[in-house]
Amino acid sequence: MPTDAAGALEAVENLVFDNPATRIPADITEYVKAPITGRSLPFPDPLNPITTCYAQEEAQLRAELEQLHDDTARAAADVDGWTRDVLEVWKKHMRLAPAVYIDNERSNNQS
Repeated sequence: MPTDAAGALEAVENLVFDNPATRIPADITEYVKAPITGRSLPFPDPLNPITTCYAQEEAQLRAELEQLHDDTARAAADVDGWTRDVLEVWKKHMRLAPAVYIDNERSNNQS
């Protein structure tokens, strides 16, 4: 990878890390690097919700992301739209995380 590109990707990673309120996934640069590195596209860490409704919501989001990852034809033909859709799923997952955390804590404290 050219040094300029690696530096730019590192700058993006630092910006994302320093600004979590943007709800941009920390792994965003992996989408750029994957064609070069051959690594799989990233998935958010599992939330492991206890409550069924949150478990179903997370499963749905993971399925949507998997479907997007598998749609390599669209990813190549409509990079902008595909990337926006990927980021939207990641944002939904990141928004779900605090609710799952609170619900899991509440459930664990009631046990």
